[in-house]
Amino acid sequence: MKKTDTMIGRSGRLFVVSGPSGVGKGTICRALTEKFPEIALSVSVTTREPRKGEAEGVISFIEHALVMLDNAESETDIAALRAELEEAGFITKKESKADRVKKVKKPHTLNVHRYNLGSGKELLIGRSNSANDELTMKYASNSDMWLHTNTIPGSHCIIRCAGAEPTEADIKEAAEAAAYYSKARNSSKVAVDYCKVKNVRKPAGARPGMVIYDNYKTAIVEPGIASLTRIKL
Repeated sequence: MKKTDTMIGRSGRLFVVSGPSGVGKGTICRALTEKFPEIALSVSVTTREPRKGEAEGVISFIEHALVMLDNAESETDIAALRAELEEAGFITKKESKADRVKKVKKPHTLNVHRYNLGSGKELLIGRSNSANDELTMKYASNSDMWLHTNTIPGSHCIIRCAGAEPTEADIKEAAEAAAYYSKARNSSKVAVDYCKVKNVRKPAGARPGMVIYDNYKTAIVEPGIASLTRIKL
């Protein structure tokens, strides 16, 4: 892949910020990235004990759910998120008498945003943690490209490659969308990791949307979807 202003891989300096928990590493990093938007931040390792809720992915799950709620575009999106939180036991399910009446089961549809990239390839973006799981782990092919913001809560994004390699322009457009559908939507520069779906795995017992991945690259982009064409269902 050619080196461009949007890709990590060009020559530069690496700074490592290290210290005990609570000394202000995050504050320093946030101040630096605000003053110098060209800096790419990657949290690579921690040696502290997990905070309450982290061992089971509770904090990350809730953070992702809040991002999905902020980015919700319809009442259907909100209803899906509520159902997900009810299923996870975070909120109490309230049933009316009407809810208890047997309903006709509706055909299942993948809960995603659908766009076409400039090249015509399809880009799918999860609307909830459960949709992220289904999109990446069940629907996508191993040769498709997976994208997600680096260390920042957001949606799983999939470029449907149909056996072809995505171009640099495909990666840039999809990475911009991944940044847009994340907690960093209003940031000027966002790091987005990308790799083949075959390199994404779900740990046993992990909550919906939680995955690990390797053999990835990182793009630095400005959030946006202006270059995409929404697919109307």
